[in-house]
Amino acid sequence: MLFEVYVEGKFLSVMEALGVRGCSYMLIFENPMQCALICSHLSDPAKRRILEALSKGPLSLEILSAVTGISSSIIKDILNEMESAGLVKVDEAEERKIKKVFARALLPLYYDGDIEGLDHIIDKASHEFLEAFSRIIEEGYDIVERAFEENEGRYTLSSIVGFCFASAFKRACKELSVDRKNDEESAMRAWIAEEAKGRKSKKH
Repeated sequence: MLFEVYVEGKFLSVMEALGVRGCSYMLIFENPMQCALICSHLSDPAKRRILEALSKGPLSLEILSAVTGISSSIIKDILNEMESAGLVKVDEAEERKIKKVFARALLPLYYDGDIEGLDHIIDKASHEFLEAFSRIIEEGYDIVERAFEENEGRYTLSSIVGFCFASAFKRACKELSVDRKNDEESAMRAWIAEEAKGRKSKKH
């Protein structure tokens, strides 16, 4: 997996540091410390397996343990570390008086080709994204040039454009995360309801 990380005006490739391959991301961090923390977590195979599993949707801790092969006795500690880094969120969901603890991804991790049959949508979306972004950059290119001059050459023009794209992408992801959170909360309640039905049928 190739991460192009924007920190202090530089795109940093940390593919080799993470030791994984398969997709291309552009991330923007609050500061170098946050960058180092997240990259450190993603370099851990166990934490990466957890994030890969949760990127498909929230899972109860029991199922997450079974799916990842990580012992239930230590998975809570690992999730606590990942939650502190902002990678996952551990929530308690309740439905029909049944409570269950779920984990969900805050920074979903995908690989190219994970989900088949979406190429048409992805190609169309990427084309329209770039067209819209290019138009906005052209309309505001004087702002880009002013930023270039004010930073006295510390950034190339292309790196400033890249920073704009990464920042816009990050804000768009925040908007999408609201819908994702609502969808995952509904899924958690639905799973508990199904479990409640199963318990009821066993009694009869």
